[in-house]
Amino acid sequence: MDNDNSISIIVPALNEEDQLSNTVKTLKDSLHCWDEYEIIIVNDGSTDKTYQIAQSLSAGDNRIIPVHNKKSKGKGHCTKQGFQRATGNYLICVNGKNDTTSDQLKKIYAEKGKADIVISCQANTFDRPLIRQILSKLYTKIINILFSKDLKYYNGSILLKKSLYQTIQIEADSYAFEAEMLLKLLFKNHSYTQIDVIDVFESSRNSRAFTLKNISGVTFTVLKLFFQLRISGSTF
Repeated sequence: MDNDNSISIIVPALNEEDQLSNTVKTLKDSLHCWDEYEIIIVNDGSTDKTYQIAQSLSAGDNRIIPVHNKKSKGKGHCTKQGFQRATGNYLICVNGKNDTTSDQLKKIYAEKGKADIVISCQANTFDRPLIRQILSKLYTKIINILFSKDLKYYNGSILLKKSLYQTIQIEADSYAFEAEMLLKLLFKNHSYTQIDVIDVFESSRNSRAFTLKNISGVTFTVLKLFFQLRISGSTF
């Protein structure tokens, strides 16, 4: 897509057969402000019908692009895959579990052009289980202290230009993808704006962010970033 007002939306999806169609509908309902768009659904080795649903959604609609990983590689890896394939002028990643609404996405899009990076921040963390609230706040606090930043949230949907993303290299395959991307861009002194959004939570659903694999991946990434950005002064 050559249009400056075009967007590529990346949708990492792991076992989201119940929500993927709803997610795509939510995305389409939010896109009236864009001239062109594409939705890249990255199936992360699902064992259910997620990929088949992605294929059916793409039938007759070349703006929906299904990507298939035979094995689960992590949310960060899926996001990188999508960003690499993207042809839109702007990029954003939205979860496949339909945890937002079209109105909240429109709030993010309305901030386009006000800064280099638009960071969405979860305004209703109190709706989450207490342990998730504590761990999320602790994660944000630790990163802000380590890197002398003052962001409200590091794991929301982030809107930025593809050309800006291409100035950095992201290594994280875990849930630390967003933190690595933001920190590397902020250390290059790019401007940002933060917008509060209301997320949708399923009380019966366990977060995949707190698996041992993700926790170890996030810890490794944060420690490596601290060495790169605060100790060695790497320009990455």
